[in-house]
Amino acid sequence: MRLSGPAATILILIIFVFFSLATVSPAAQKQIKGPYNIEADLLSYDRQTETYHASGNVIITFAGGLVKADSITIDRQTGNAWAEGNVYLKSDNDVLEGSAVTFNLDERTGTLYNGKVFFAKTNLHLQGEEIEKKGEATYSLKNANATTCDGDNPAWRLKARELEVTIDGYGTIK
Repeated sequence: MRLSGPAATILILIIFVFFSLATVSPAAQKQIKGPYNIEADLLSYDRQTETYHASGNVIITFAGGLVKADSITIDRQTGNAWAEGNVYLKSDNDVLEGSAVTFNLDERTGTLYNGKVFFAKTNLHLQGEEIEKKGEATYSLKNANATTCDGDNPAWRLKARELEVTIDGYGTIK
């Protein structure tokens, strides 16, 4: 099924509500927690694999945040999502941007590629080829930069091949 524009948004909300209320087998009881609102130019659902495929101006909103990208695929059974192209993820006041991201909507973990992260609470800016969120407040970065200075040309920054950091600002550098 392929739809576009407002009809896709309305249909996805109806489908999501229907499947959220439907009885599921014991193997499929791990369903993504919601609610999530998905908007896109094109939207399809594969019933066999229980995956949503959204492309073109994709916006997913959820409690406390949103994800924007050129395309996003969501596995309804696991909560895993894959986003590509102009990825922008906002959670509370923190912002992640990059070329692609794999993440779990429920656990809020995943990996951002060729991206940057801004933590509002500590004014910490991170950049890296790979930025992995390992837990609630722990990140691991490859080929990274870190600074608390704003702007495109910060007064200082740390560069590292590998960087482990927590939102509180503690970390290790290699």
